[in-house]
Amino acid sequence: GTAVVGLFTTFGASIKQSINDTVSENFSGDLVILPEGFSGAMLSPDLPGAIAELPEVSSAVGAAFSPALIDEDTVEVTGTQVSALGEVFDIGLTDGTFDGFGDGDLAVSEKYADDHDLSLGSVVPMAFADGTTSDLTIAASYEDRMTFGDLIVTDDELARHVAQGSLTVVLVDLVA
Repeated sequence: GTAVVGLFTTFGASIKQSINDTVSENFSGDLVILPEGFSGAMLSPDLPGAIAELPEVSSAVGAAFSPALIDEDTVEVTGTQVSALGEVFDIGLTDGTFDGFGDGDLAVSEKYADDHDLSLGSVVPMAFADGTTSDLTIAASYEDRMTFGDLIVTDDELARHVAQGSLTVVLVDLVA
């Protein structure tokens, strides 16, 4: 029993440190807005735009998460303002670019790409929760999969496939 408690204590401390390191190294913004508690209520997709209009704010980027299927495997895909993501978070872009990244494009973590033998230009058919399928083309790959997961599409691409648009988090960078 003592060994199990020690194992989980060490494991928990390791995860906490890993998250703290990721935030310290990759998050260049100033504020993180999250829904309160476990009520299931999410953030409005209009929130980043409204926040970005404030004179004290340099940029605000939201992110939403949704399940999807790739080759019958359930995956979680992140929808965000990909072109503005770099203003608040360094995802560790390793190949490709977010310049011109649009609907129909897909960014994948290096690990996911390696595990599934994917590279820039690969076409990935993704079935969304609304029952539709989109053929997405890999336009970029990145290192940090802890924060945004393995798969990123534009917020507009994801919004087309969910019943009610909502955000899980908004990252805010204030004017210096």
